[in-house]
Amino acid sequence: DQRKHGPIERHDLGEERILDFETLNNVDGSRAQGDTSGIGSAQLVVIRDEDSFAELWERHAAGFTNPPARPDVEFGERMLIAAFAGTRPTTGYSITVEEIRENDEFINVDVETRTPGNGCDVAERETQPFHIVVLDDSDAPVNFNQSTVKGSAC
Repeated sequence: DQRKHGPIERHDLGEERILDFETLNNVDGSRAQGDTSGIGSAQLVVIRDEDSFAELWERHAAGFTNPPARPDVEFGERMLIAAFAGTRPTTGYSITVEEIRENDEFINVDVETRTPGNGCDVAERETQPFHIVVLDDSDAPVNFNQSTVKGSAC
């Protein structure tokens, strides 16, 4: 039994297209991005329905002294991507959904975590960086690409 080993066959996923998205606006008009959340573990989440959003928002809002009301999202037309960096020991950390692209098979989400730069002033308090974005609904599977960038020295 001889087997031939040739080049790996690659499936053409088609041309990648950049998708439009925006940071979710809270009911009070502020943006759903910051360093305080009730979600203390690192998570990258896709939310496509109201029940999943209600559960996530309840956990997220638990980190606030005055919890923000859950924003309205037109699920079926829109979906959410939520990035949580987990609990960090100081201020100066952030997480951002940088870009979302789609090909014929997947949605690819680029997420960047920033850490404080050397010598930068930070407050000694725990933070939970997060970013929640809204985009047009899709049934495509979502892949996350994560990177970490150290801030510039101060």
